[in-house]
Amino acid sequence: MTNLHFMNAHFPDPSLSRDEVAIRLTAHRRSLLAAKKDFAKLSRAGGTADHQGWLDQRDNFRLSLKDQQRIEIRAEMISQRYKTGTGLSHLRPDDAKRLDALGHGARLARIETEHHADELAAALHAEFPWMGPATKTVWQPCAGQ
Repeated sequence: MTNLHFMNAHFPDPSLSRDEVAIRLTAHRRSLLAAKKDFAKLSRAGGTADHQGWLDQRDNFRLSLKDQQRIEIRAEMISQRYKTGTGLSHLRPDDAKRLDALGHGARLARIETEHHADELAAALHAEFPWMGPATKTVWQPCAGQ
């Protein structure tokens, strides 16, 4: 069977949530602070920077309140821009989650007989009566009308 892609959207990568982005930005800021301190210490001593040394030390650096606030604001901005680019940002979270199953398209199935088309249209109409005009539009070519 063939997969039909009918949405021009992609589903958000969970690693790009606001919290995950904030964790990455925090680690990066700590790395910069560690490198700055290490570089200053080494330049006074006339040595060369040890990249792994300051990476190991980065977790020892506490961020200022200003740094923490800037990270939170930037993480929110990055996360919102990413969500906007997915094409699903206008949906409520529960509606977007329902569409997740269709992220890779839907499988097409062959309708063998007119009777099968009638059964499918009746089942669709029973479950989604407000979509009657759409069901009729799809059903008529399948039923050979």
